[in-house]
Amino acid sequence: KVSTDMETIVRGVFASTHDDETKRTIIQHILNVWNIISVEEINSALTIIEECMMRDVNSELANTCSQHLVEKIQGINPNALTSYFNPHKLEQIYLMQQDVSLQKIIYLTKLFHWKVPIDRSIPFSQLLPLLRRDDLRSAFINFLASCPNVRGITPTELGIDWLAELGIRSPYYDIFLSETRKLFETVWIDAQQMNTSLLRLFQRVSQDIQPPSPALGIVFEIVSTDYVSIASSYITESPNVNKDQLEKALVRMVTWPLTPNTSKWIEGILRGLIAAKKFSVLSLVTTTGIVSIARQMFIPQLRDGAFSVFEFLQLGFQHSPEAFHKTLPILTRIFRKLSLPQSDPVELKPYEIVRLLAGNDDVLENVGSAGSETVGIFLGKLADLIYTLMFQHTGFPELYSDMLTLLQVENRNRPSDQAMKEAILQGAWTSERLSDLSDNLKSRSSLGKAGLGNLGNTCYMNSFLQALFMTDPFREKLLEVPWKEEISSISQLEKTFAFMLKTQRQAYAPKGMLKVLPTWYSVGTQQDSSEYGRFLMEQLDIEYKQKVKGEKKEPFVEEFFGGKLENIIQCHKCQNVSKRQEDFIELPLAFPDVPTDPKVQVEISDLIQHYLSPEELKDANQYFCDTCQSYQDANKSMRVVKSPDHLVITLKRFAFDAVKKSRVKICQDVKYGTTLNLPTQEIQSGVQLENQHEHQVENQVESGRSYVLYAVIIHSGPSAEHGHYYTYARHSNLASHDDSWLQLNDSNVTLSKFESFASLSKHFGSDVPYILFYRAQDILPQISTSLEIPESLTKEVVQDNTNFLQEQENHFKNRAEKRKSYFYSGSRNNGRNDRDDHPPPPSFQGPGWIC
Repeated sequence: KVSTDMETIVRGVFASTHDDETKRTIIQHILNVWNIISVEEINSALTIIEECMMRDVNSELANTCSQHLVEKIQGINPNALTSYFNPHKLEQIYLMQQDVSLQKIIYLTKLFHWKVPIDRSIPFSQLLPLLRRDDLRSAFINFLASCPNVRGITPTELGIDWLAELGIRSPYYDIFLSETRKLFETVWIDAQQMNTSLLRLFQRVSQDIQPPSPALGIVFEIVSTDYVSIASSYITESPNVNKDQLEKALVRMVTWPLTPNTSKWIEGILRGLIAAKKFSVLSLVTTTGIVSIARQMFIPQLRDGAFSVFEFLQLGFQHSPEAFHKTLPILTRIFRKLSLPQSDPVELKPYEIVRLLAGNDDVLENVGSAGSETVGIFLGKLADLIYTLMFQHTGFPELYSDMLTLLQVENRNRPSDQAMKEAILQGAWTSERLSDLSDNLKSRSSLGKAGLGNLGNTCYMNSFLQALFMTDPFREKLLEVPWKEEISSISQLEKTFAFMLKTQRQAYAPKGMLKVLPTWYSVGTQQDSSEYGRFLMEQLDIEYKQKVKGEKKEPFVEEFFGGKLENIIQCHKCQNVSKRQEDFIELPLAFPDVPTDPKVQVEISDLIQHYLSPEELKDANQYFCDTCQSYQDANKSMRVVKSPDHLVITLKRFAFDAVKKSRVKICQDVKYGTTLNLPTQEIQSGVQLENQHEHQVENQVESGRSYVLYAVIIHSGPSAEHGHYYTYARHSNLASHDDSWLQLNDSNVTLSKFESFASLSKHFGSDVPYILFYRAQDILPQISTSLEIPESLTKEVVQDNTNFLQEQENHFKNRAEKRKSYFYSGSRNNGRNDRDDHPPPPSFQGPGWIC
């Protein structure tokens, strides 16, 4: 009777018009005084729970009161709960009826959450398709943690699948991660279960149409890194995992929050790719994911893990500056942000982190930092890496200027050359150099200029060829007639210039020029650009003379670059004067012997004056006088008696250090302008009448010839053996009228300004002018430059351009098919060999400290 009355009262209170707070107070009081003892009374009370929940399952009142009652019964007779919620009862209510409503599912999961001891043999798998809400899934995962052997359900696979579908905006994000962590820690006592989880994770991340939730990263937080090598070996070596799946999975995984444990897993898998020689996968992951990784360094909890992966990829990606240049703006913002006074550290929750990463950089930049000591250590590591990457990828002073200024303002010292070299060597993915496979498919620059591909430390050659190319009359004369000899410097240079004019590719690979190098040049080894230039020009003249044998023509190179010097030696004893003329195609200007501060500028006119100044020959350097027939003290002087139309000046920056027993680089800053005056004493021939006889006489006329600058080859690097060459140039014919300078850095062609590179050495002490090209201002150049090339070469260029268009079409077609397979299927290997273990092709860039 009492029980029946209590039921009636409770039902009446629920049905009343009182507010929820009043109802809750009354019902909790009733439940507290209701002495539920018998099984009949318990069943009666549970019936009330069922009715309340079915009436309004989302009601806070129904939830609170029902949970209170369940807890009361658990304390009195927990077996009664099991008896009430028996398999027959649950199947009758939830599984066997046609109407499996959301109300009933929520009710069931509430019971899971309240830890009602439900029989695990019930076929809950039939409910899974209906569990779409994160709160329901969280409750069910919690239930599985206590009852992992539920019939028809694999807990770990279910956890992986639901993690993959967890939205980053879900209010249950952190709760779900916490519940799933408990589940995995419970079931992963069995190693097989853990392997199953990892395999399921990789399937979802490599096959899903849309990128799965970053919540999957929680798996790497739980699994010990002791398993990294085993798992990475399976992923990278399994015949069931093809190259497309690897690329897709890793590109997605590097965007997950890179906590310390996750970063170790990611780095371990990347190292597995190196062991499997899947270099193209590594390259794609780097170029695609490097920005996402860099952005994570804004967040204190991810900073160390993200830096570890970032450093691994950047130091390994040595064949191109693309990855570094992509991230340079972000690195600048990170460095500037963290250099400010630090606020108190903020501990972000997982859902806050994933939402921040999904936002823009401005939002990330406002995240609170870690403690100042921790930030200081991090900035030290980041500064060392940035310096090393600038050292590796030299030749971009304008791009690096802001970052370098920031580093100097913050007193971040540059590591030693040896330390940076060791970091680069240790970070290399392979001793072979990788080629950026996409470079061959890039189109000609919008500036209308094609670069030259670096074929492995060939920047010394490329920089000189690009300066020659901008010498318009030289290039036009070379292209006037076809030079049919296949293996000759002159024919290969003509072919190179033709492709530079007409190719649709971003860069032409001058492989033919390698074939005509002298035998003492080792392909792939850095050489001196000036020495190469002298060899090439001399070889061109030799071949030209052989071509026009018997014809009275001025040597080819001499026509444009040839000048004459006169050496004059006067003996102190007999006063006899000896004169000897010699041809030159360059003026090698040495620095004065007196050491000066490299930061103090030396005028190029002073170096010319030093070159032409008198020299006293004495002591061990005495002159053998033919008149005296003995060694005598003498004065030696030099003068330009014929100035070239195009003047090449080499600054002799490499000298032998007797103490160090090695060549060293002189990094003296040299000031040069767009114009130059070369002192000359031109010899003018004439006829003089004496005693009614005509005599041929020569008169020397003091004068100077004015020149205008049109090309500068820069040597970047701290020493004679290690460095990189690149060129600034404008068309020589237009030099007097146009100030449009270009930077020609192997395959890259960009706009520049004279003001930018003229003061280069002030900001980058090892980036110094090495070879300068001038055109005489008294030459009347043709303003329009010819684009004509021989017909035989035209056919070759047209055919290559046709091939290029087909290559691009095939590339985009393959990429579209790959994207389609990403979005519509999880393709398998199908017996294809997807290993990338053939030797990587030659580099287009090469390590900066080598080239």
